[in-house]
Amino acid sequence: MTSPGVLVLGSLNLDLILRVPHLPRAGETMHSVSLERQPGGKGANQAAACAALETRTVMLGAVGADEAGEVMRSALSASGVDVAAVRGQSGVATGQAYIHVAPDGENTITLHGGANQGVGEAELRALSAALHSAQVLLLQLEIPLPVNVEAARRARAAGVTVILDPAPATEVLPPQLLADVDILTPNEHEAVTLTGEKDAHAAAIRLFEQGVKNVILKRGSRGALLLNAENFREFGAPPVAVVSTVGAGDTFNRRPGECPGTRPDHRSGHVVCRAGRQSAGLPPGWIRAFAHAAGYRILSHRGSLTLPSHQQVLIENS
Repeated sequence: MTSPGVLVLGSLNLDLILRVPHLPRAGETMHSVSLERQPGGKGANQAAACAALETRTVMLGAVGADEAGEVMRSALSASGVDVAAVRGQSGVATGQAYIHVAPDGENTITLHGGANQGVGEAELRALSAALHSAQVLLLQLEIPLPVNVEAARRARAAGVTVILDPAPATEVLPPQLLADVDILTPNEHEAVTLTGEKDAHAAAIRLFEQGVKNVILKRGSRGALLLNAENFREFGAPPVAVVSTVGAGDTFNRRPGECPGTRPDHRSGHVVCRAGRQSAGLPPGWIRAFAHAAGYRILSHRGSLTLPSHQQVLIENS
């Protein structure tokens, strides 16, 4: 395993993408326009996104001892991700996602967790061994929740920045997990689900009140909202021709995790980006703008692991 700048503990799924005339309605049977098989999973997407920005990235997770598992390992390795800690499990299938994509790029996703549900003590041991040289830990909710809770606790104790994409959101998160997260990045639906609030703005405020230090609310075509002790600001999104929204939110999350000098200031509750890359030390607005640009570039390209490099995002948005 390399000395990582970013650790990603999360899911690896083989995506089966069905392009359809419209998203299926209840009881409806339809023919797909095409069927594509691509590597994905929120954890794998985030790892590939960080590696595309030339950040040392280590993936922690599990796949089955099957062809899909080899596809996932090979695809991540080709993307520049260290996959030495991706564990193969016998007797269980690699996770899969069945994705319907409409012509406007909107999608519905049904997950079969497979090996992702077996992520546990082995991955936590690998995490503990790597934390001493890491700056950022990225988490999602496609692996067992208790593993995320323990991983965040260990990372915070080691002074590592914890970024959580709370998807898929199905339940209220434990207070301890929220307290250990430095940056939470829900979309509007997830924020409402996690809090029970009817309005996404109110949900973001509630999450902050529950102990989250920085809430970044992803609002699709309307950009994002940042909430912390010093800011309550909205940021717009660039116009793009949408091909697919798959992977856009995962790519958005890579920007705070990409700066190898990112560290939490636990006294102020803010994340500080120290020297280390060209982007280090730049204003937070630039960092959020870069996250938007990278995420929205994904919207206009097929494939959740077809991710833009640092240079591509800079060139296309200059």
